[in-house]
Amino acid sequence: MSIPSSRLKQEHVAWPPLRAGLGEGDSLFYARSFGDAPVDIDIEFLAVSQPEVVTRVLEECLFDDQGHGFTPDTIWQWTVKRRLQGLLAIAFASFGNRLNLTSHCQQTGCGEQLEIELQLEDFIDIDDLESIHCEPVPGVSLTLRHPVGLDQILWQQHAREQGSDGLSEYMCKTLIIDSEEEPESVAADLRISDSWQKSIDKALEKADSLTALSLSTRCPVCESENDIALDLERRILSLLAARQRQRLEHVHLIASVYHWSEQEVMQLPPARRNFYVERITGAVTV
Repeated sequence: MSIPSSRLKQEHVAWPPLRAGLGEGDSLFYARSFGDAPVDIDIEFLAVSQPEVVTRVLEECLFDDQGHGFTPDTIWQWTVKRRLQGLLAIAFASFGNRLNLTSHCQQTGCGEQLEIELQLEDFIDIDDLESIHCEPVPGVSLTLRHPVGLDQILWQQHAREQGSDGLSEYMCKTLIIDSEEEPESVAADLRISDSWQKSIDKALEKADSLTALSLSTRCPVCESENDIALDLERRILSLLAARQRQRLEHVHLIASVYHWSEQEVMQLPPARRNFYVERITGAVTV
């Protein structure tokens, strides 16, 4: 899929945004708003695994600076870090820069609802290093690669076939591309001990801090500090799924009144589709 580059920069949003202090040539992607194309209502958010959903969404909504889309094979080879940046680009094009979260105070006896407002631009990270270095014990040096989308599928397959026992060690082994160690320090099969796994996990987390986020916020009622885990990828997918549900509701509403087919409704430009919904309901749509 491709679009003329002149239309690309008029109708699609650059990521990172040009106003973020980067030049046009620094953009990783151009993204369109999710939910505006007929194909968007065909994406199955629950019927397949999360990595498969991510790949499909990226395939449909992302373009390079020449207006060309990306093939699934290419997207599967992107690092998990780059795939998340692609999702952030689509979220930015779809919802703007603001990301709102709600949680509850974890202090016993409180439970106050906490509202957190984040800026998507705070999660820009275009530094995708080729390799990661780790020293789990003195005298042992490991070179790791960034995990890619295909790794996630292979890890899920291994878990289904072999169970969760040994999964962490398997995941670590698949990411080691080189090792320099003292012979007496490591077994011949390079067994990955628990302490090694923790060291590797720390190195991977340092190289990609957005994969496992923890937000700290103070409760306005009891003033206790709360650490809130945020799975950014899952959160964005849930917002896109909600947008898809909203579009389906709009299709149902317009089709019920005007008796147009699903395809005819989804082929309407978003502004006109919203106009019909507003005429029917008397409410402003987004």
